[in-house]
Amino acid sequence: VAEVHWGTLETTLKSIIREMIIETWKEVLRTDELDLDSNIMDIGGDSYTIQKICYLAREKFSLSISPMDVIMYPNVNALAGFVENGANPEASDRTVRPVRRRRAK
Repeated sequence: VAEVHWGTLETTLKSIIREMIIETWKEVLRTDELDLDSNIMDIGGDSYTIQKICYLAREKFSLSISPMDVIMYPNVNALAGFVENGANPEASDRTVRPVRRRRAK
């Protein structure tokens, strides 16, 4: 019977998730180099870019990342840490929606 080292397995899974996020950001931002601590908005991102990142992460890797997740965790390291810790089980329910303002009477 093979002995399982959970710490090693967990580290490997976290590395894989981080690489998926890096690959997604590089593809969407059309770059080969990426500072993992740079804010998405400071490196050419906008709301459309964020939507593309979320879509591509879901399509290519089945990662459930919402636009709000990217806004709350705006660099690769922060977003990867968030996803690695399983903090987004219902990401598809946390979409950015316009707020309806009530009319003054």
